[in-house]
Amino acid sequence: MFTKSSCWWIFRFVGVLMVVTLGLSFLATFPAQADVGVHPILPGGSDISPEEETPIQMAAEKVVMTVRAATEADNASIQLNPEAYGYQNRTVWYSAVAEVEADFTMKNPTSKAVSMTAWFPLATALENVAWDELNPDEIVPRIASFQVAVDGIPVDQTVSELPNPNGADKPLLPWASFPVTFPAEKETMIHVSYVLPLHELPKSNALALYYIFQTGAGWAGPIGQAELILNLPYPATAETLAGMPAGSLNPPYFVYLGDEVTDLPSGAVLEGNQARWTWKNFEPGPQDDFAILLMRPESWDKLQALRTAVKTNPNDGQAWLKLCTTYYGSSHNWIYAIPLGNSKTYQSMGMEACQEAARLLMGDAAPHFVLAAF
Repeated sequence: MFTKSSCWWIFRFVGVLMVVTLGLSFLATFPAQADVGVHPILPGGSDISPEEETPIQMAAEKVVMTVRAATEADNASIQLNPEAYGYQNRTVWYSAVAEVEADFTMKNPTSKAVSMTAWFPLATALENVAWDELNPDEIVPRIASFQVAVDGIPVDQTVSELPNPNGADKPLLPWASFPVTFPAEKETMIHVSYVLPLHELPKSNALALYYIFQTGAGWAGPIGQAELILNLPYPATAETLAGMPAGSLNPPYFVYLGDEVTDLPSGAVLEGNQARWTWKNFEPGPQDDFAILLMRPESWDKLQALRTAVKTNPNDGQAWLKLCTTYYGSSHNWIYAIPLGNSKTYQSMGMEACQEAARLLMGDAAPHFVLAAF
């Protein structure tokens, strides 16, 4: 028979579980949305490509990707059918976007002018057969904001649907093409710009950003110097950036069955809100395509608000508990989710926050429960 005392402890235990569950879901509300429905396979950034073998060299390239929270206006950056993904019910379709500005310094070492067509991929090659089955009437999502200029003069472009390199059973892929003439023994500047949504990862507070360098391998010789710069809406640190495991480089990064934690791409220089990489005499292949995981801007903002709360009122045990559970949500590797390299950073911070919450909330089991989970 249950006594009044034992019933009280059962009620208390259930209450603790509810508190912990609510706390753990504080930061993890976004994965639930990411797990629902079909996801679009969004395009990534890319180098320009020649139409055929050419003597023209890519002397240098500089790619600047400025990441920011998305707005309703960014919905138009990618052409797709919103009903296929439930986007018609969302005011803002994406969590964050990257504004891309890429400058290519092209050199003609010959004594004759060379006229040709240059190409740029507007979509990602689809490797998942199920995509075509789930979206039989859907176009391949493609960049709709692409613009190009040659030596500062805007150039018209043509969009063509070309065969998918992953097989005839896959849908055709859109490419933008534009004419360009390279004067003899001179350099020509090609500037391209567009907006890319970042890929949402299920069960994670991370977003995936990638850039395809291998499309630039068709120019003569190696790329003299390639530079990629990320301007972020928060500090570029081990808290906000993580590497992408090689086994998950193929979008849309839905399911990852490994447990590999990957470092940032080698050569990273982190200063303030900027991360940058530089390569010299670069001959890019598939293994050189760039991929990185970024913290969602809204997740960083929530974390900063909680940090400010405990700093403003260090004796607020509930604020410490919220911070504790938020750190747990950022550090826990959920099943099938891509493990984040920055999770260890949040583990130590989370345990410290839990210990502080336990000190201030004497008799409350919740912080101890989360501390044990860590």
